[in-house]
Amino acid sequence: MTKSEYNRIDYIEEAMGNAFELLETGRVAAAKEIVHSINLQLRVLRRIGEKRYGEVDK
Repeated sequence: MTKSEYNRIDYIEEAMGNAFELLETGRVAAAKEIVHSINLQLRVLRRIGEKRYGEVDK
């Protein structure tokens, strides 16, 4: 895994914590925005993996 991929994972972990905090305080709209950004980062990681290893059967 590259440094960039590790940085993406760190970002996702931090963003998830922020989203949970927002949900606990009732700020659902802000949490949804964070979850959307997490989803985009996960899609990027998936594409990187598919390019490196090919399509993975589900």
